[in-house]
Amino acid sequence: MTLPKKIGLAIGLFAVVGVGLGLSGYISINAVKQFFMNAETGEVGPLAQTFVALVALQTTFVVFLLGSIVSTVTGSRIAAEASSTKEAMIANGAASFVGFYVMVGLALVIMFTAVGSGDASGGGGGGGGNVDLGRFVSPILQVGIPTGLVGVAAGGILQKLD
Repeated sequence: MTLPKKIGLAIGLFAVVGVGLGLSGYISINAVKQFFMNAETGEVGPLAQTFVALVALQTTFVVFLLGSIVSTVTGSRIAAEASSTKEAMIANGAASFVGFYVMVGLALVIMFTAVGSGDASGGGGGGGGNVDLGRFVSPILQVGIPTGLVGVAAGGILQKLD
């Protein structure tokens, strides 16, 4: 298998993990909404909104933390195909950097559709139903850098081990 194909598959692995984490967050958020829904009115109260925010925050941090782990896994496969340490470092670094953003993007979009989905509360009040994904841009960009660097290091180290 060619190295560019391995890079594409590595990015695909990030995408698969992102979809899985996004769906896990989506299901968890909907479960919290169901648990705290007022049976008489069908409304989701402030306590539920707090728990939804906690689940979303926790899932987001898990997605951020898994970037380095996935980049190490992809590094082991890319290193096996690379003809040199430099090639393994560049290839896995690029795959990890791009793949991280794909993973996070998919996970957050899928998960936050649950946050914005209808809760039958009918409006009014302080909102909280829609999440401004723009607030996550800076942390996402920042976390992608160490993930890419872990990918570079993992590619080099694992290629030396082969």
